[in-house]
Amino acid sequence: MASLRRRVGWWLVPPLVILLVVNAWLSYRGALVAVNLAYDRALTASIRSIGERTYSMDGEIAVDIPYSAFEIFEDGAQERIFYAVLGPDGTVVTGYPDLRPVATEASLGEVHIGDADYRGQKVRLGVMRKRLYDPTLTGGDTVTVLFAETAESRAVLARRL
Repeated sequence: MASLRRRVGWWLVPPLVILLVVNAWLSYRGALVAVNLAYDRALTASIRSIGERTYSMDGEIAVDIPYSAFEIFEDGAQERIFYAVLGPDGTVVTGYPDLRPVATEASLGEVHIGDADYRGQKVRLGVMRKRLYDPTLTGGDTVTVLFAETAESRAVLARRL
């Protein structure tokens, strides 16, 4: 016959295991939120720096991609980075021709960041619309800046935390 102490111990094991699993999952989710906030700031800075160097002269859109837009991500991580600048009519001015924004569009000057799939990989995609104030542009004077990065480093850092 088992002792009372042993029986109580076996009754406590399943709830403790369940609590441990729930706690681990909640900790990972919290760490992932914190990591996304930190990485999204770098993504936002890159989008804004590309937007600042996008201009129009005499009906032609020009983009001078600053090195600093990519420098933020050179910390030894194995992330892949994708970008595109789309003209008012949706044509690609520069960047990856198959990179497109998700259904939700950002307001002018605001950066919208969300999860997406690109070329079979999960990416974090940032979108910003910028007005160029050039009446000679056909189809409008708003360009869309897209910047995406794969999410492996985010997941690794969240697991470490």
